[in-house]
Amino acid sequence: MANKVWNGSTGNLTTAGNWVGGVVLGAGDVAIFNRGSQDVDPSLGNIAAFDGLEIQPGYTGTIGGTGNKMTSSVALIRHVGNAELWFDDAAGTTVDVYIRATDRNVVINLGGDTMTNVTLMRGNITLDGSMGVIALLKVGFVDSREQDVMLNVVTNGNAITVGKISGGVVTLNKELITTYMSGGLVNVPVGTSGDMGTIDMSGGVIRHNTSATIDLATVENATLDLGMEAKTVTKLIELAGANVIDNDVLHTISARHNLAEVD
Repeated sequence: MANKVWNGSTGNLTTAGNWVGGVVLGAGDVAIFNRGSQDVDPSLGNIAAFDGLEIQPGYTGTIGGTGNKMTSSVALIRHVGNAELWFDDAAGTTVDVYIRATDRNVVINLGGDTMTNVTLMRGNITLDGSMGVIALLKVGFVDSREQDVMLNVVTNGNAITVGKISGGVVTLNKELITTYMSGGLVNVPVGTSGDMGTIDMSGGVIRHNTSATIDLATVENATLDLGMEAKTVTKLIELAGANVIDNDVLHTISARHNLAEVD
């Protein structure tokens, strides 16, 4: 495995002269973008698999774009820079994604096949409608819990298995099977497929505006707003500091336990 440093004068990833040392990116290599401003144009089609993609603050170009995403198979994506990135995983091989852009306005669009571990710390991020299953999604923050991450999760039939959310503003339009939340805001818009099966809240706010059933919600020092559509909550546990906003006409809570009131 070797690091291959981008030094492009054209946007072609398969041109040897666009890499320091004059050797094209290979299967076991990590592509490093740490200098220059030459945009990367992935319009040649799918790019042969390589090991990793790392974007650092010194690179000020753009990788891909709307309808022209970099499509490849990689094990690791690490974005700590300020470059716009549009990436699709081609074969479900992306194990780790770490996004900590230099600015919360940096646009990052991810899609394609399955991703195992996605950590989002700062940026304006979309998980688009082509995204496969995500085993673990973590949303945090660097400086501002409320502003560092803006995340839009676009609807499709593939679920997020586990979400651990401690910051950011998340718009959820697809199924999140199990949610652990200690901060931030999750908004499930009206009429979407934003299903949340099990919710464990120790902080933050969830505005659950869809009709999907919640199997179990445990709320402590947090706000759960059951929203504007009819729904069933199979089991609700309210602990100290719980703020559950519900409506007797719209919402059916099959079993409700207010443990904050127990001496």
